[in-house]
This record gives sequence, structure tokens and C-alpha cells, in this order.
Amino acid sequence: MRQVAYSAHGNAKHAYRSSSKQLTDEWLDCVSRLNGDKRGALQAADFMEHSSAIVHDEVTPCTAIPRLFDSKTRETMRHAAQAMHSILCKVIRHYATDPAYRTLFNFDPRLEKLILAPCGHNALLPFARYDIFLNEDTGDFVFCELNADGSSGMNEDREVARATRLTGAYSLFNRTHAIEGNELFDSWVDTFLGIYSSGAHASPTPQVAICDYLECATLSEFQEYQAAFEQHGMACSICDVRDLIVREGRLCTREGKPIDVIWRRCVTSDILSHWNESRVFINAVCDNLAMMIGGFSSHIAHDKQIFRVLRMPQTQAILTKEENEFVRRHVPYTTFLDERFIDLNEVIARKDRWVIKPTDCYGAKEVHLGIEETPQHWHDLICACANGAAGNMFLAQAFARPFRTLTTPLAEAASWAQCQQQGSPRQSPPALRLYANLSGLYVFNSEFKGVFSRLGPFEIVTGLAGGLTAATFWVDCEQRENSPAAPCV
Repeated sequence: MRQVAYSAHGNAKHAYRSSSKQLTDEWLDCVSRLNGDKRGALQAADFMEHSSAIVHDEVTPCTAIPRLFDSKTRETMRHAAQAMHSILCKVIRHYATDPAYRTLFNFDPRLEKLILAPCGHNALLPFARYDIFLNEDTGDFVFCELNADGSSGMNEDREVARATRLTGAYSLFNRTHAIEGNELFDSWVDTFLGIYSSGAHASPTPQVAICDYLECATLSEFQEYQAAFEQHGMACSICDVRDLIVREGRLCTREGKPIDVIWRRCVTSDILSHWNESRVFINAVCDNLAMMIGGFSSHIAHDKQIFRVLRMPQTQAILTKEENEFVRRHVPYTTFLDERFIDLNEVIARKDRWVIKPTDCYGAKEVHLGIEETPQHWHDLICACANGAAGNMFLAQAFARPFRTLTTPLAEAASWAQCQQQGSPRQSPPALRLYANLSGLYVFNSEFKGVFSRLGPFEIVTGLAGGLTAATFWVDCEQRENSPAAPCV
């Protein structure tokens, strides 16, 4: 690899050279041939600074180098996503019909009632993102987290891809490769409308409401989806769950606009936290005053207990031999962090083998990796979280080390380019460093639709720990949106 613009730190040894690594090397060679692609870095950084990719009032930090995937990797991801989706739908159906099976889940009684409530359609998991650690050398993968209606990152992906397309490296790379990004907006609106149209009282032009607790929402992303719905001829409002009202037997926005269909973006843990303030919404949905895309049954997939339940004999009994093998290979061992289920002294003594996390949370809150803790702090964490001591149930999960690839933050590349333009050529080019990868696999009503690529400098990959969003590009791939799912092996 030429090191005109970037210098590599670290020595990654692989069993063989994967296509993604080869494509990334080609991209870096394009950067080098452009003497660092200073203009491209500055243009991309300027685009991001004025983009709609805003999370918690800050522009999303991103990489200067995209993730580049070939058709083989795409099919591996499609297989992972659609096989898991099929398994989860079986679990949700069984939960609805078997009271004994429900006892495997430690759910709040209020939540159990919501899960069993009808939502006006048969799509069990309309919108989901399944996060995996993919080993790009072997094609193996391990699930990290399953996200349902509160899934996000779609607008970050689109905006970072738009910024990356402004670089000279993209133009040069595109001369010899066909490149395509994710499409997660129009495809979701089409999926959403298809689910809604299956209802008995569907309107040709429904009034849509995107509902969440707005202090928890990624409003910039909601606004982009609002625009997409309106471009498809549907009126769309963004509503705080607590502001909804009922007027003349119709669920309405705070301003009195009738709502035909809700896209539920609020996670169930937030509903339980705001239970009394949310009763109008809860009662309206349970009384079928409006269809809700994203029924409460999706919580079964969202709650991290699902990793434990998938490995239990009661679930094995409803899955095929191939599906059980899929779970065994790709779902990490998980149990309650409770002395009734696991030897806590073993978890303390072998800290590098374990991750602990609450059963129902999001945004990597209260997730702790033993490999990143001192022995004393890990001991203290186990004592503070085990046996329900923290006030909520924690899980112990087998640690899976993420696959690492070379990248650099766009901010560092742009800063170097700015110094070069201002006559400071002695400043070293931004170093390439090995970052851990997390791939979020988007599934719209059973169909794999794309990937959210996030990278982090530590073993836990999250924006709170220096995480960066990367553009995801499919290179020389034939896009087959309606191809069948791969077999569950």
C-alpha cells in the first residue's frame, strides 16, 4: 500500500486476503494517487458540517474511508439477517399462542398485555436492524444486538455516503468499479404502505404519524422520513406520544389532525417509564383507533433476553435442525447475571470472556466488557449488577471480539488537508488505525435492505466510545432486492 497520504499503524494478519480488504486497499491507492485527496476530504467534511446527520445536537462523526463490500459479503449479510428474522417471527408467534412459553421471559405484566394486543396487521417485525460482528476473512459472524422499531442510523448512512461521493477517491475508484449505496427511505415508505394497505379499513392516502418521546428521538432522521412520506403523497406528522388526543372516536395529533396509521419509533422501556402520560396512546392502539406499524410484539426481539431464550429447549423444540444450528453458531451464550443461573465467581475470575448488560436498554447504556475493565472494577460491577442489585435484571453474555479494519476519522483527514492548504506541509498525514467493526443489518418486513456500518477504537463499538459512522458501498454487486433468503445453516 502506498503511504503518500495515510500511514498505517498496526499489523493485521489474516488467513487470506478478503475482497473487502482488497477493495479498501484500492481505495487507499486512489487517495495516494491524488496526493491525499485534500480537496475531497475538505468537501466531504464541509458537506457533513451542513448535513442533516445530527444526533444529540451534534453532527455525526464519520470515517474518511467507506466500507466496501462485494456480492459474496452481501449474500452473507442477507443470510444472517433473513435467517434471524425468520427465527424471531417463529418465537413471536409461539409467544402469542403458548402461555407456558411466555414464562421464559421476565417481562413487566403491563408489557405482556401490550405484546398480546392486536395492531391491525400481520407483520410481526416490520422494521428491524440486527447488529453483527462479521469476520471478513472467514465469513463467520456473531450477533451482538437485535433492534426493532427504535432502530436508527438510516439518515447517518445516507448523509455520510453523500459526503463520500464528493471525494476525488470516489470518482477515481468509480472508474473501474460499479458502486451502489443503501436505499433506506423510499423502500421503507413502500414497505410501510404495503403493510398498511393490508388492513381492512385502509385509506388510499393515509394520515401518518411518526411517534416517539421527542427528547429521545433523532429528530433530523424523523424529518427526513416525514419528507419521504410526503413525497409519496401521504400527510405525515412527527408526534410526541404524550401529546396524542382522541377526538370523535379518532386518534389525533395535538393539533387535532386525525391519524390513520402510526409508525411506532418509541421503545417499550420508554413507554413503561412514561406509562401514565402515555395512556391515550396505549388505549387508542389497543382499541384499534389507528393501525400501528411496529406492534408491541416486536419487543420480544428487541429485549436482550432473546439471546438466552433462543438457546433454551423450549425454543429449540419449535425450530428446525438447521435453525438450531444457526443459533448455536451465531448467537452468543447468554444467561441472567444471577447466582441461580451462573457461577458469579467464574464471571469475576475470567472477566475477559464476558460482557454484562441490562436486559432492556438501548444506545449501549450500562454495557460493560470485562476485557476493558480492571479486575477490581469488574468485581465491583458484578457485585453492583448481579442478582437484581441494580434494580433491573442484567445479563452475562459470552464476549465476541469484533473484526478490525484500517480507517481514519474524516475530521483528521480534513484537518491535515486544511493545514496543507495553509502552507504547513510538515504536519504528518492522518494515520490509519485498526478500528473494530459493527454491521447493522436492516430488514424491512423480512427483506434485507442494507447495512449501517459503525467502527470504534475500542472493543465496544458505540458513538459514546468514539464510534464513527462509515459510508457503506456495494461494489460490483447485482442488487436483487427480492431474492430468497439463504438456507439457515
